[in-house]
Amino acid sequence: MSRHAPIHYFVCSENLDDLHINDVTKNHTIVEYFDSEDVVDLANFAEIVKSKPDCVQKHFIVYKDKEFRAVETDNVENTFVFSLSLENQTVLRLTTGKATIDTFIEEEKNVEDEYANPERQPGFKLRDAKGEIVPDGVTFDLEIIRDPDDYEELSEEEDAEYDEDDRGSKDWVAVNDYKDDGEEDHIFGQPQYGESFECETINGIVYLKCGDGYLYINNDSYTADIFIGEKVPAKDQRLQIHYAKDGNICLTGWGDRILVCMQPSFAINMSDYYPSMAAHCHYVPANTVAASPAATCRVEPSSTHGSAMSVSFGRKLVPKRARDEEDAHAGSQQRCTYYRKSVVAISPKRSKAVESQVREDEPLLADKELQAVNMLVDLFERRATVSFYEGEPLQALSTLAYSDTYHLQLSAATAFSEISEMDTRPVTREALEPILYLLQSAHIDVQHGASAALGNLAVNVENKLLIVRMGGLEPLIRQMLSPNIDAQINSVGCITNLATAEENKMRIAKSGALLPLTRLARSRDLRVQRNAAGALLNMTHSAEHRQQLIGAGAVPVLVELLSEDDPELQYYATTALSNIAVDDSGRQLLWDTQPGLIDALIRFVDASTIKVQCQAILTLRNLASDDQYQLQIVAHGGLDSLLPLLQSAYDPLIISAAACLRNLSIHPDNEQPILHSGILPCLVDLLTQSGNEEVQCHVISALRNLVANNDADKTPFAEAGLFDHMKAVLLSPDASDSVVSEMVAALNVFVLDDSLAPYILDGGFLELLIPLTRSPQVELQYNACVTISGLAGKAGEAADRLVQVWDRPDGGLQSYLASFLAVDEGMDPVLRSIALWTVTQLLESNSPDLVNLVTSHPSIIKNIDKIASIGSLSDSELRNSAYTTDSLVGQRMSRAFDDAYGVDPENPDENEDDIYNRMINLAQDVISLVHNQDVWRH
Repeated sequence: MSRHAPIHYFVCSENLDDLHINDVTKNHTIVEYFDSEDVVDLANFAEIVKSKPDCVQKHFIVYKDKEFRAVETDNVENTFVFSLSLENQTVLRLTTGKATIDTFIEEEKNVEDEYANPERQPGFKLRDAKGEIVPDGVTFDLEIIRDPDDYEELSEEEDAEYDEDDRGSKDWVAVNDYKDDGEEDHIFGQPQYGESFECETINGIVYLKCGDGYLYINNDSYTADIFIGEKVPAKDQRLQIHYAKDGNICLTGWGDRILVCMQPSFAINMSDYYPSMAAHCHYVPANTVAASPAATCRVEPSSTHGSAMSVSFGRKLVPKRARDEEDAHAGSQQRCTYYRKSVVAISPKRSKAVESQVREDEPLLADKELQAVNMLVDLFERRATVSFYEGEPLQALSTLAYSDTYHLQLSAATAFSEISEMDTRPVTREALEPILYLLQSAHIDVQHGASAALGNLAVNVENKLLIVRMGGLEPLIRQMLSPNIDAQINSVGCITNLATAEENKMRIAKSGALLPLTRLARSRDLRVQRNAAGALLNMTHSAEHRQQLIGAGAVPVLVELLSEDDPELQYYATTALSNIAVDDSGRQLLWDTQPGLIDALIRFVDASTIKVQCQAILTLRNLASDDQYQLQIVAHGGLDSLLPLLQSAYDPLIISAAACLRNLSIHPDNEQPILHSGILPCLVDLLTQSGNEEVQCHVISALRNLVANNDADKTPFAEAGLFDHMKAVLLSPDASDSVVSEMVAALNVFVLDDSLAPYILDGGFLELLIPLTRSPQVELQYNACVTISGLAGKAGEAADRLVQVWDRPDGGLQSYLASFLAVDEGMDPVLRSIALWTVTQLLESNSPDLVNLVTSHPSIIKNIDKIASIGSLSDSELRNSAYTTDSLVGQRMSRAFDDAYGVDPENPDENEDDIYNRMINLAQDVISLVHNQDVWRH
């Protein structure tokens, strides 16, 4: 029995077969499952672990889509991604306390520099420790001399199973006895006995054999196993050994991942299966290498919630320097990981250990490859007139891309990168296939060129979709997980561009990319940070994706980015937070977890670049959809920051500030602070000073909110010239329909205030409102009618103003009432009810002139009498004559009307029968009023 507590695994149910095949969770683990559609909620997993004190408390493991992630329980943002081949040793070190996640991250960072840039040398021969060549057919063991510190101490039961000489001393490479049907043998290390191995040289290539089988790798396997098969391995199945310049020996697959890195005194092994040293190496000819791609950012407009961030890539070809100045990048790692230290040696059977040295010449270029190179040299001299995405140019590039020669692949990747800088047209699957193939190369610089090309092509919408449909996300995510900075820059930049397409966003979210993107947004490299933050921004344009980002832990990272000095990072972070604040749940999360957010945003408003200022204010506006934020922004000095922006000469700043103030003005407790801040005169002046429609709409809405908030004296609004400016806008031929509609809606509110109604009556607004009752815009028509109704309620104080407009302009008030009350003309019952209420107000004004004008009109009272009697008509006649549309169902009229007819202002929605009945009641009330005053005329 192990002396250590079990570690907790959270496993995606869709990937159960992976773990069952390899039994990676069978020993001393607690396993819980989650559905593939579920958001990977690391915080929730951490709470589950804490509730189980008998398991390892410091860390837990998440497995999804062939990716293991070790997570620190107390800080779920701190994670380490590793492969199945590292599963045993990683978990062992975590459970025994010999390592932490920070340990792995640091080791991962160091391994890349330590084992990069291996040199390949010609003339390979397998030699023993004395330097003597080991001939073909001579058998030997593969001996692994262990470092005892790398292994957990054996229990008493385990200790009894091993001889004294074996314990903590050495392992032997053996052949497994346990495999599924149809699976070939593979080798592994164990402490009791080993198999005999030998060499066989075929066409100058040295192969390792065990019995009659050849050692090979399967690139489709993610376990890094070394298999034994009957056939001579194909080139993509061979193993190769080469030397790094620092003396390390690297064992890799042919053109694929590094499996083992060794020194003469020790080896660093990637798995518990201890792959042997089957050998194949080749000479790398001098050619050209590509400089690291420099990523620059540009913003593409997005249809929702701000802008989408896009990245463009560039590469330039540079001559390759002499080998003593710069090593070829052959065999450098795609993804650095932690390696276990062991001592690996090859020894003749039952003799001392010998040292392995693997070197081999690379074959000369094939004729087809030479032809392709010569063609491309010629084509690039006239590249401006050549289409490289089709025909013979594409065939030549594909020949280089699919070549086994590293530098031909590099040249193809670099060419695609350079071509795509100039030409981002929509391309076919045939053009993308070689680029995607290069993206999966074992060589980092080849990957760089391919990802740069994809990033450039992904500026085009059609290309964005095709790249993802062809499976481009998975290799990009693998590059994103690399510790190599250039790999991170290009891969994240490409995903950033892909994420601007709506169709791609769900696939990106489900691909597992959000967690590494969130992690890379904290990178120490500014370019990586920018690209990652841009990608996160692009994933915030729908509610579903925003929730997935929240689940990936992006919110605290975005808030952290507000403290960065880089304006681009500030812009991406503020814009993403603004989008998250669109949702109720997003705002609540920010309120609960980010207490310093408002202060950070206000600092940006006071001193920052213009685009960051705009986004910071818009974030404040979205947050100010909630009462708690409305009060907090004002309490923390937000008004002092907004006032200078309202006086800016830059429209986007004014729009943002006015929009924010519009929301802040909703809360009644903010009215006095706003009025005392000196903002009121500025708002009033903006009605006419700004020619921007958005500014005018936001400003008049803010003024309407301030007036509607309470019953305090509103004369300061009139004294600031509010109604003079409003009238000027309404009279302007340049005023847009939306601005006029907002103005009339505001008048509808202002007329309810006794201190403001006289300014409207005496200001000539009736003459402006009457023509608007015939507007084709229903909302504008409605607000004009309601405002006239409100003014009619003041008829007792200003009857002469209503008399003056009885028949002018455009037929005047009587024409409006007569047309809306005509039974034989289809009319919305809501608008008809407003007309009925207006008549009621005029009759109750006690103005003989107004009463006489109404009752003496040839059709007004007669039509009202018909409406009052309409209840006796059949339903069909009723519906046809009463109204033709329900577009105004739920609209409110006035406080007086609500009180008179029991309308609940908190629940104004009514069905058609309610509206119809109310209209009938109104008409009957008018007829009763006429009879009571004895003014009915036949």
